[in-house]
Order: sequence, then structure tokens, then C-alpha cells
Amino acid sequence: PQGVTSILENAYFIYLAENTRRIEAIKELDPGLRARDVCVMVLKGAALIGSVYEDPGLRPMEDIDLMARPGGEKGLVEVLIKAGFTREPHFPGRYAKDGIKIDLPVHPLNADRVAARAGLLALDPAELFARSFSFQPGMTCVRRPSDIDHLLILAQHMVKHSFSKLIWLEDISRLLQKQ
Repeated sequence: PQGVTSILENAYFIYLAENTRRIEAIKELDPGLRARDVCVMVLKGAALIGSVYEDPGLRPMEDIDLMARPGGEKGLVEVLIKAGFTREPHFPGRYAKDGIKIDLPVHPLNADRVAARAGLLALDPAELFARSFSFQPGMTCVRRPSDIDHLLILAQHMVKHSFSKLIWLEDISRLLQKQ
């Protein structure tokens, strides 16, 4: 129906605009990260744009998840602050600037926040970085997980949220179809 078509078209254009801004924000962090020799890995939604979602308007998301290579957490925060991001007072590990939110997990399963998750999967952050790929061509300090690692991260994330959002099923399906 026309009413539904209009709603979906509007949602698409909102996601397209927001995600384009998010990807640009990630690109803008790269020089500061390189200058401090800090590498980060983009996880979940933002990492899938350009790899399994060629069209950024097709993947809704609320924030960007950036995990620093072990030992680089402080440098990442310094880069974010220098870029104008401020810490959100009610969400530890989350920074915002002009409506763009960046969450900083220390562990891909957020085992730093919920210790019991560490035993779910053996996902050592250092090993994830060793298997990761450049987020975009020419970006040396911004990485994305390998597809297999990303499947594991997304599956755990979906279970963590009790299937309340089904976008992770779509993400997993697209990653599997890519193989």
C-alpha cells in the first residue's frame, strides 16, 4: 500500500543519511588513530556497510561500535575527544558528537561489562585483530572482523538481546550468502 511504501522510503532515506555520516565519522578518525599508532575494529552494523550491505540505507543502526586493539583504549578515547566527541554521562564507554554515537567495547562480546560472557566463545581480541581486514581501502588503523569472527559476534549479540531485534538474523544471513 502507498502509505507503507512512503514509510519505508522515508526510513530508507533517514538510514542512508545517518549511515553516510557515520561512515564519514569513522574515516575522519583514521588520521588521528594513525598518528597515535592506535588500531580499532569496527563491529556489527557499521562494519557490514560496504561489505554485505552495499547500500548504506539498507542497514538501520543506533551507534558505531569501535573496539581498540588491546592496550589502545586510552589512545582511542584521546582521538575521540580531540575530534570533538564527548563522553555520555549515563553510558560508560559511549561518546557522542552531532548525533553520532560511538560505543567502545573492550571485548567483542562485552565480556568486560558482563564477565560471564567471556566463557561463551573463545574470542581473544588480539587474535581478532590478527585475522581482521582493512575497513576500507587505504585505512590501515581501522579494521573490520573476518566474516567468520563477525558471524560469531553477531550470533552472540542476537542471543544477548533475546531476539528483540531481528536485524542480526538478516546480518547473519547476508554474511552466509557472501561465502
